[in-house]
Amino acid sequence: MDAIVQYMIERRWANDEKAERKKYLFKLAQQSKKQTEVSHKIGGMLIYNQLIEEFLKDITELSVNYIKAEIWPADVCLKLDFSKLTFGKLINEFKQYATIEHNRELLLEYLHKYNLKRNEVVHHLFEITDLDKLATELDEYALIADEIVFLLLEYDNSVCEKFCDLDRRVDFNDFADDE
Repeated sequence: MDAIVQYMIERRWANDEKAERKKYLFKLAQQSKKQTEVSHKIGGMLIYNQLIEEFLKDITELSVNYIKAEIWPADVCLKLDFSKLTFGKLINEFKQYATIEHNRELLLEYLHKYNLKRNEVVHHLFEITDLDKLATELDEYALIADEIVFLLLEYDNSVCEKFCDLDRRVDFNDFADDE
């Protein structure tokens, strides 16, 4: 059976196998804001970073699959390889391949702002002289990260709504191979 037809029949877009882990990590990252130790705040930022990266990958892949399903049976070669992408490059992949949804520009603005602080912390930690100030800044960036996660959830839902609309318009079961 054609991969897109199978994807649509199985409604794979509706199943996020990582949803529980995402919820758990989000709660864990949010707890870092309540801590006083700068190490907890740095840890929280890194957890937020991983969570946001996973959402970006998932939404980008979901968007590419939506594009493929929407133009099916025509085919397009859009292959994603996230294995060696930095956070900044992942943001660029999202910008290039994700469908255009509500609040996209705001989301990209927050992502770039978050990435700048993340780079400062991750790549220049030894050069930061005032760790108390860093802890305060990381609390502010945790709020931005929260907003990014909420915007990504909204984005994900918007792409899934597009799939639902496509599923209502096209009965992909009619195109399944008779086996």
